[in-house]
Amino acid sequence: MPATVREDGVEVQISPQFFRNVTTTPSTPIDDWPHEVFRAVLEYGMVYDWRIVADFVRAHPWGKAAHTLEEVIDYSDDLDTYHLMKRILHNARADAQEGERQQVASELASYVRQSGMTQKDFALATGTSASRLSSYISGKTDPRASYVVRARAAALNT
Repeated sequence: MPATVREDGVEVQISPQFFRNVTTTPSTPIDDWPHEVFRAVLEYGMVYDWRIVADFVRAHPWGKAAHTLEEVIDYSDDLDTYHLMKRILHNARADAQEGERQQVASELASYVRQSGMTQKDFALATGTSASRLSSYISGKTDPRASYVVRARAAALNT
């Protein structure tokens, strides 16, 4: 009978067979699974086993498990499950980056509103052009961290 694993409040089942010859168990957090477990899951697992890994990686695309999975994929056989997991990891990271970009864009828009200035005046006060600020606020361009710090300071000092 498969063991129960809890990740992010969701109960999932993973087979103990993937944990043979390693010191971890099915109750070990996914972030702490060794390379051998990921490889066994990808090579011998079923769709529901792959989904456990895929769901976790989608939720934590830059976490330890995602990096371990990436290493396993990079140094493993050319199986379809490896290609699938590589695509899932790529898409999870792309989605996370888009979410982060939109979060920064929203933060910058709130700084402009908080300052009470027009977008053009805010751009001038923070050392950029109105068109560049517009591209930041729309999420088309990522600002440098130093610009976000300047924008925050401009919003707080008005």
